[in-house]
Amino acid sequence: MNIEMVVIVLGFLGAFIIGAIPGAYLGGKISKHIPVKILKGFLALLISGTALKMWISIFN
Repeated sequence: MNIEMVVIVLGFLGAFIIGAIPGAYLGGKISKHIPVKILKGFLALLISGTALKMWISIFN
């Protein structure tokens, strides 16, 4: 593994952590005020969109 690969991986992990911490805090605050049905619908939409994106990338 060369140094460029290490820098890329560490940069990705840093960006992931920087986005995950405020995202988790915001999600915890918002989820207390939104009904469960809406949260379940949003999660289903997010999972379906991700699956669709994967299938499109596989068949293109």
